Amino acid sequence: ITAGHLAMLELRLGLPEAAEAAVRVAIERCRTSIPARSVLRLQTYLAQACLDGGASLRAAEESSRLEAMLHDLEQAQPGEHHLNGFACLVLARAAAARMDAATTERWLSEAMRHFSFPADMALVRYWEGRLLPGRLNDQWLESMQALFGKSDVVSEAEVLTHVLLAERAAGNADHAQLQKQLDLALDSAESANSPLLVEQVDRAYARLLPHAHADRMVERYSGRRAEGLRHSTTEEATIVFADLVGFTSRSNEMNAGEVMATCRSLFELSVPLQRKYRVRPLTYLGDGLLAIAQGEGHAARGLAFAKELLRQANRITLVRKALGERWGLTMRAGVAAGPVVLGALGSQFRLQYTAIGMTVNLASRLETAAEPSQVVCEYATAGAEALNGSDERVTLKGISQPVRIARFAIGL
Repeated sequence: ITAGHLAMLELRLGLPEAAEAAVRVAIERCRTSIPARSVLRLQTYLAQACLDGGASLRAAEESSRLEAMLHDLEQAQPGEHHLNGFACLVLARAAAARMDAATTERWLSEAMRHFSFPADMALVRYWEGRLLPGRLNDQWLESMQALFGKSDVVSEAEVLTHVLLAERAAGNADHAQLQKQLDLALDSAESANSPLLVEQVDRAYARLLPHAHADRMVERYSGRRAEGLRHSTTEEATIVFADLVGFTSRSNEMNAGEVMATCRSLFELSVPLQRKYRVRPLTYLGDGLLAIAQGEGHAARGLAFAKELLRQANRITLVRKALGERWGLTMRAGVAAGPVVLGALGSQFRLQYTAIGMTVNLASRLETAAEPSQVVCEYATAGAEALNGSDERVTLKGISQPVRIARFAIGL
């Protein structure tokens, strides 16, 4: 199972040779001691790795072996099985490489028979559009959209479909459609919170729109489009400051890898919530996150983001402690809205796009006033939501007058 997962990872990273090496070792060691379908899964990845790597002779040999294995397995265990379906997809690709359209279509039909989940069925349709270009029409696109609508999550097929449509637009010299489809692919990959899918879209950007790819990288690392980095601005925004409770003391009991893994898990947890509430990270400060909500309704979105982030962290803490771990991901947060100065800060050696001003300082001070699993928000920022919290006045370091706050205790 681990070898198969490793092979899948290497394939998605565009490293078919590494995938082939991992699978060959696993097959050599385990072929006689694991179930037949587990061998089929490994053989499927092996054939796929040869196809992706352009090794035509090895691909033909492994595809022939995969076809024989699939035939024997279906004779012994008739019926539908998703691993059979994935094997059929690889055999369809092998047939397409031989320019055998009839066999390609047969294996695609056979693959569809083995799948019941919309995401898997969409993957078959995707390969139908890629391997049989004549099928890439409005009817095909409607069927894809219907399958996407039935799935609860953004699937690999949805992201790859946008890339495929971008490639078609590039071939037709339709720059507007090319840009649109790549943007949709990236949006889908980020919505799926999948670094592997984002990596695949990045490669498509670099191949199809290299200049746009460079701008996207600048925006991803700075949070601002390249042309906007030259200017400093002041605008009304909401600042969220959140961090892990007691992380300094716990880090003394961890090794370096555990410290970094804990911080990464925290920030990865925030990604889908950032998209949901349109909140953008400005800085990662060890175990702390400084984020900003801008535009219409920024105060409500910023507060909702902070509350849901803590709620998700509480749920993970519950699971970790149930598994016997001493430390969870309990957090606290401060939220404040007001004027913020935005711009590039640093030197030619290292620049970052950040926020400065009293609002940022206030959010930081409010965070220190929060107890574990609490969000402390400046009262006016909380708006109508303040009625669901406690109404208090607190004295904060560096601020001359007591500050009216709404304190929210966050549960599960």
